[in-house]
Amino acid sequence: MRRLEKDMTIDVKENFLGGEGITTIRKYINPDEFGGAGRMFAQFVIDVGASIGVHEHKGEQEVYHITEGKGEYTDNGEVYEVGVGDTLVCFDGGSHGIKNIGDCPLKYTALITFTK
Repeated sequence: MRRLEKDMTIDVKENFLGGEGITTIRKYINPDEFGGAGRMFAQFVIDVGASIGVHEHKGEQEVYHITEGKGEYTDNGEVYEVGVGDTLVCFDGGSHGIKNIGDCPLKYTALITFTK
């Protein structure tokens, strides 16, 4: 399978998962293409000052790999700064959220796989 960038689905979310501002999601593959192993592989772009609200994962885990910008990451209640090259994991049953605290868009690749 090959998916050209021009054929990728792009979703623009406002106040995503209770966050603030605009988040753009470019889906590299669609949920039905995971063979039952997961539901998301995508690039996220969070506008300056915007955020994704804290949310929980059940029956799945999510990995972020930061490729551009600076963020404030909430990991099960602990808050810390993250940046380019950092990889973050929200395990099954955990909660997380992220806010762009930099002066450029915060970009990361996200992968959600099922755990059960």
